[in-house]
Amino acid sequence: MAIATYADLVKLIKRWLNRVDLEDEDINSFIYFAGASANQVLRVPAMEWTEILEVSEGGKIIIPSDYLELRSLTAEWNSEQSVPLERVAWDQYINYRNRDHGTQPRYFARQGPYLWITPTLAEGSLVTMHYYRTLPDISPEEPVNWLSDLSPMSYLFGALHYAQLFLMNEERAEYWKGKYQMEIERIQQLAESAEYKGSALTVRLKETSEVR
Repeated sequence: MAIATYADLVKLIKRWLNRVDLEDEDINSFIYFAGASANQVLRVPAMEWTEILEVSEGGKIIIPSDYLELRSLTAEWNSEQSVPLERVAWDQYINYRNRDHGTQPRYFARQGPYLWITPTLAEGSLVTMHYYRTLPDISPEEPVNWLSDLSPMSYLFGALHYAQLFLMNEERAEYWKGKYQMEIERIQQLAESAEYKGSALTVRLKETSEVR
């Protein structure tokens, strides 16, 4: 059967599980876990996003809630003096901040949910963050996202893996985990191949982590 909607996905998961003792709420949680696991592994162009962020009081920048991994941070926004900033460790940042008395931002570091830039930008200044963001969750209210359109199998296999964990069937859970990881790896490799197609660069495929 075709998987065009969230309801189609739920129906297919129930069919493949062949169980009558699982509630829709259970199935919804398995689908959610599949998407959350994909967030831990995938880094593809469809997940890239650019946000203009404002410097808060004290010179800190609040990291967006959908942030996964940074690609670049540029200060200042829409300025002829805009430059990509260099990320450094927190102790290096402190050293640079204490000795750097210039005005052009050069370095940044992360501390918890914040990014800090040195030399410090004035409150209200704007910076450009280009980053990987989380997949939009799918649900009965939001039935599709780019991953479910591209690869409904990833949600199917992932949900079956978590369903079998819930049912305490370790053997079947391991089987569907393998299927899920193979599909996620295929998507990552296709994205990297398309990104560098026609380029002379030698691309090392991203190593995927184990599904938890």
